Amino acid sequence: MACASVHHQIDQISSSLDGDFNIYPLVPPCTFNLKIDLIKYYLDKSVSKNDITILAYGLCHPRIKELLMSYGEEVVRLKGSNCYEMFLGTAQYKTYHKKAFWILNKPFLTKFKKDLLSGFDLKTKNGRMLIEDSYKKLLYLDFKDDPLDKEFIKKFADQVYLDYEIHPTDLSNLRHLLEEAIKSATPCRSPSSSKTHMETPPISEIKRILEELDEIIYKIDINSRKVTYINPQVEFMLGYTPEEFMKILNEELQVPIYHPEDRNYVLAKRYKFILDCLNLSIKEVFRIEYRMKHKNGETMWVEEKLFPILNKDGRITSFVGKIADITKQKALNRTEFYKDLLLHDIKNIFNNIKSSLHLFKVWKEDANKSEKREEMIRIIDEQLERGTSFISNVRKLSEIDAQDQIIKSVNIKTMVQNEIKYFQSRFQEKSLEINTEIPSEIPKVVGGDLLEDVFENILINGYLHNEKEKVRMWVYLSKIKKNGKGYVKIEIMDNGVGIPEERKKQIFERKKIITKNKSGMGIGLSLVQKIVASYGGEISVQNRVKGDYTRGSNFVLLLRES
Repeated sequence: MACASVHHQIDQISSSLDGDFNIYPLVPPCTFNLKIDLIKYYLDKSVSKNDITILAYGLCHPRIKELLMSYGEEVVRLKGSNCYEMFLGTAQYKTYHKKAFWILNKPFLTKFKKDLLSGFDLKTKNGRMLIEDSYKKLLYLDFKDDPLDKEFIKKFADQVYLDYEIHPTDLSNLRHLLEEAIKSATPCRSPSSSKTHMETPPISEIKRILEELDEIIYKIDINSRKVTYINPQVEFMLGYTPEEFMKILNEELQVPIYHPEDRNYVLAKRYKFILDCLNLSIKEVFRIEYRMKHKNGETMWVEEKLFPILNKDGRITSFVGKIADITKQKALNRTEFYKDLLLHDIKNIFNNIKSSLHLFKVWKEDANKSEKREEMIRIIDEQLERGTSFISNVRKLSEIDAQDQIIKSVNIKTMVQNEIKYFQSRFQEKSLEINTEIPSEIPKVVGGDLLEDVFENILINGYLHNEKEKVRMWVYLSKIKKNGKGYVKIEIMDNGVGIPEERKKQIFERKKIITKNKSGMGIGLSLVQKIVASYGGEISVQNRVKGDYTRGSNFVLLLRES
């Protein structure tokens, strides 16, 4: 397994060594977006399929040491704190490190340049200041057989405001480390094990396995569409006997086992999957996460999977499903999410303030730098406002996750009108025109106080991402029906720069870096999507003018009638 930054060189070296090698590249390199679960996935895959497993990856990921401890002697990691120490050797690497050189190689300036720039926040002025303050020079590792145009290197160095130096590098140290790792590795799998005959256990053993699993296993008959088997684990997980739970699933007992907000959605999705499998010969796996209620009334998060079972002819004979308790996993994911928010994003804000203060001190006595000093004060003030907004948004997210927010009936018509007035009073730097169509018969919707933040965020985005001298926006409200249910449709359009098609699916995802903005919502549209979903609504983005994203965006919200 190799970090993407050394993958090419590892491939070269292994081709000249004895034996067969399977190389699994870890993409993207370092920790910019690489999940520890992905490293574990490839380690498990390698350990199960190969005689020995070598990891050519540094200590870049904060959890890599903890992960490797769980594998013991099954995995051998190449010596070196990172890929550059593996290339240069410890002595040479430490020399450059003490000189505060920023060491890079070809993958970071080509395939992963975008990850690199976002990872170091170089798209902002303060991010560039931080690089100037932290690194003294850029050092490029140049491999003879994998060259890069020197003008390309110079252009990148200019972009990050650093001088650069090119270090000719060969594969000798990396080859030595790889050969050393192979010699020290202990084979953990017999070469003939892959040819071992797979024995089918008897029915009694299969039944025992099902009874010992930590998940609920059930079977659906395709003719009656009824559940015909449930393993005993249901009693430990949900408090019902298999007989009781079977009657509940078959709707012979009316017991509220689903969270009321999830029930109809889960039943509809599961039923549609079964029909699609039978009518359209779909043989995929159904997966859904939702909330269930224990017999004692407690709510838990579960993951359900449903598998079509095929006979020799490829025809579906039944469905087997499993339901796993993922409550702890959900809680852990939330913990990691907030940890990432606080460690990464607050650190970003502090670094920007630190860089601005540093420059302010440098220019303090220079009479010609008064405008620069004013700019630094403005940036510091802006970052403090951004931090306040960020903390507020973390609180809102925690309210949603903890389900502490109050769901109520909201007069959406009045709320939208008030938010537009407030927004117009705040933003007066550019000419702003907002046109509205709000019919009098618009009903109330299911929502809460956080809907105001949703509307404000979308308006702010439409205003800030607009290069026109006159910012124009349109807000339309209407009533629609979807799947037999009534919704209020809210369209918020602008004449801004628009969103390319390839980015439309990504804009509601949580970003690693918060880009600087004037009234920053901090976590932005990921928060908007989370709030809307918590009220049972939907949000999407379209082009204001069909087929031409450059003429602005149209954010569409669907909120349930109360």
